Amino acid sequence: MMGKGKAILPFLLTGDYIQVEDVVKNDTTRMVFRIILPYILFAGLWIFLSDRLLEALRLNSAAHLQWSIFKGLAFVFITALLLLFLLRAERKIRTQAQAALSESEERFRLIRDNLPGSYVYQLTHDTEGVPRFLYLSAGVERVHGLKAEDVLRNADLLRSQTDPEQAPAVKAAEAASLRDMTDFTMEIRLRNADGQWRWIHVWSHPYKTSDGRVIWDGVATDITERKEAEAAILAALQRLTDIIEFLPDATFVIDQDKRVVAWNRACEVMTSVSKDKVLGLGDYAYAEPFFGERRPILIDLLDLPEPQLETIYKHVQRKGDKIYAESFIPRLNKGRGAHLWGVAAPLFDKAGFRCGAIEVIRDVTEQHLTGQALRESERKYRELVELANSIILRFNSEGIATFMNEFGLRFFGYSAEEILGRPLIGSIVPLTDSNGHDLSHLMKQIYADPEAFEQNVNENLLRNGDRVLISWANKVVRNEQGEVAEILSIGTDVTERKRAEDKIRQLNRELQRYTEELERRVAERTAELVVAKERAEAADRLKSAFLAW
Repeated sequence: MMGKGKAILPFLLTGDYIQVEDVVKNDTTRMVFRIILPYILFAGLWIFLSDRLLEALRLNSAAHLQWSIFKGLAFVFITALLLLFLLRAERKIRTQAQAALSESEERFRLIRDNLPGSYVYQLTHDTEGVPRFLYLSAGVERVHGLKAEDVLRNADLLRSQTDPEQAPAVKAAEAASLRDMTDFTMEIRLRNADGQWRWIHVWSHPYKTSDGRVIWDGVATDITERKEAEAAILAALQRLTDIIEFLPDATFVIDQDKRVVAWNRACEVMTSVSKDKVLGLGDYAYAEPFFGERRPILIDLLDLPEPQLETIYKHVQRKGDKIYAESFIPRLNKGRGAHLWGVAAPLFDKAGFRCGAIEVIRDVTEQHLTGQALRESERKYRELVELANSIILRFNSEGIATFMNEFGLRFFGYSAEEILGRPLIGSIVPLTDSNGHDLSHLMKQIYADPEAFEQNVNENLLRNGDRVLISWANKVVRNEQGEVAEILSIGTDVTERKRAEDKIRQLNRELQRYTEELERRVAERTAELVVAKERAEAADRLKSAFLAW
């Protein structure tokens, strides 16, 4: 990958560079220290010490000359041996370094050629401005379906694969990189030699050589799978957005940075804030339409419990990773306020990592008002039941008492704990009445055929053993399936009335008897008077006949 002059070698995937000129300078420096410097030191020491030795010997001129010649020959021989030794050592070092460099180059070549879905390249422009590749790793064939040697001969084979709609943008980015000497980074769509559309991410770094050329060292990576995954995510997000948009409950979604990514139509209606005013905003912008200020709300409790925040919600409840709450928001409904019920839950990607959160909000104001009205109605009903001067009783299919009002409890002499949950037969209903009639199956008969017992009078039993007559009005209570769930019975004590009626009936019977006796006597007297009358008339006729005779 080395170019001429000031070419650079990209250190794969790190963005660091090794200058060739720096390598040369370093080699020269090492040569100075390993060869020249030792040679100079040895030569200097030899000359200095040998001269000092000759002076110390105090030789005559002829001897001094002869020893000087010997010293010179020895110097040449020894320094030659030293230089030979240093050169052989340097050659060995260089051979080892070259072997290490070749091994390193081979490793880098294998790495470059076998990068998964990637290749590295070196690009320049010729004198006429035509792009030309100086180097391409073998991975170009896996990505583009083109052989590296073919593209090295003709760069247009590769560049022509670029999507025509994107080609102008690619040229503009290349021109900007050349003009400003900035990194070229771009995602490019292309159709490879097999006719398949692919996406690659291209990054390259420009630099100028000593002869003024600009060279880009770069890496291209196939990101088709990532782009397809992103497209699938976007499609899924769009489907989710469409679903959220048409949910009847107000719903919004935030990402991990707490930016609003979805704000449905129901949210717009509830808050009177359109989605274009909140989408993409962070810093608790989703709270402002509800509370009038940016502040943590229910969805933020997913990250960290905040006791002060929880105090503004009623019935805060956590179930698994979800949190439920209810609150009254005064500023909604044009200042009339609204009772809101909400649930917040985290969102996770396919890998199980947290990617955001969702909150669903339901306006339960109507249900709240209905509940208040129901509770008020129940209160009035309870007061009516408790204050009524009648026995109000409910029992199930087994004849077990499930409710009795205060008046009924006082009337029969029981507490609620003593009567509720117990069978009525044997407690307030005797097994037999005073006339010996069997009442043990009365409750089941009423439950089986309530219409036949809509109005019923039977004997009941007080706790003290007294027997009373109760007039019962029985009404069926049905469940949601239309089945008989309970019998509601309202009873009135008719014991005294029955006794009065029995007394009246007895008096009527006695009066009837006296009337019949009087009528008999009157009839007898009348008959006697008729006989007397007939006798008197007969006497009158005899008298008249006698006188006439």
